[in-house]
Amino acid sequence: MITCKNRPLYCRNENDSKAYEAYIEMTENGKIVTDCSPNDAGTPMHIYNGLGLRWSIDPNLTAGEINALLEEVEPLINILYKDSEIKWDGRNYRRDYNEELEIMIINLCEKTKTWVHDGCEDYSCIYCYDHLSTDEDR
Repeated sequence: MITCKNRPLYCRNENDSKAYEAYIEMTENGKIVTDCSPNDAGTPMHIYNGLGLRWSIDPNLTAGEINALLEEVEPLINILYKDSEIKWDGRNYRRDYNEELEIMIINLCEKTKTWVHDGCEDYSCIYCYDHLSTDEDR
């Protein structure tokens, strides 16, 4: 396992050319965490069902850069958690976001993309856009 002392979320296997995916996550109970996971680990069920949310971030960010990003996004993530509710959809419990919150989710995705270190642009938004409700769902 290769890690980088100055980059707390940087991790990759010796045979891999790409670092693990680093992310900020709002857990299903509203806790905000940062971590990394192997690129082939799949999407956790609580993220898939929209009970929690994840935003990919650059694994090369330093601790100071991560803390600055968290300071900026934490108030928005707290609003997402506080103003959404969990509902049964007939198959699974899902967190329901109104249209205003859905726009906030997309804006957070764009914001996390801009926080890069040393020009690294290897990131993506993990939020499952199929969870965005449509007019037919309302």
